[in-house]
Amino acid sequence: MTYIAVVAFGVSSVITSSWRVRVRNRRKFKQSRKFKMKIYPAIFFLQLFLSNCAHAQLPRDCSDASQKLLEAEVQQGNPKAQYLLGNQLLTGQCGRKDSDEGVKLETKSAESGYPPAIHILGVILRRERSIQEAVPFFLGAAQKGFRLAEVDLAFAYGEGSPIKNLPLSYAWFSVAESHEEKAELKQFLASNLKMLAGKMGDADMEKANQLKEKLLADFGSIPRFKDDP
Repeated sequence: MTYIAVVAFGVSSVITSSWRVRVRNRRKFKQSRKFKMKIYPAIFFLQLFLSNCAHAQLPRDCSDASQKLLEAEVQQGNPKAQYLLGNQLLTGQCGRKDSDEGVKLETKSAESGYPPAIHILGVILRRERSIQEAVPFFLGAAQKGFRLAEVDLAFAYGEGSPIKNLPLSYAWFSVAESHEEKAELKQFLASNLKMLAGKMGDADMEKANQLKEKLLADFGSIPRFKDDP
């Protein structure tokens, strides 16, 4: 099954089933999660912050007027508003922290096809359950042009991961590097490509290049997701 087929078939069903299970078994999963990286909590909040920066036309401050406007938009089913309010509840940004309600709002937004929400659900799954369950969400966000998801996929298959696959990690870093326009970030991605190339033998490098060409064919021409164009 191709990556795009996985996205089309799997993401909506994974959204529904994963979070119903999460609400029922939250404590159990927190105790049993196996894939822990100390940098993930910091990355999680950084990703929430960076994602929020792109959403300037809906209020992000904590004033009463802004909160009422945001909540009204949520009631209207605005997926962007659901995403923003969900982030506030997940982080406690405006004094109220409610992870379960935040996840519900992010799920509603993701079910509407809003790429940042699909991505954030993947980030949460990576932290609280497993990287395997996060991958379909990152794929879904990447297929909609959310570039940060490509980097998450590259790291998902990198060193230290239970689904380590260096050729696939290399291929995703290649896709992300091809899309990146900022010089510093492009250099960072290129350095990861160089590091991975040094860890692979000829056979794996050949496989990596084959995967790279496939992913570039599937994802290379997808336009970048731009909110509030």
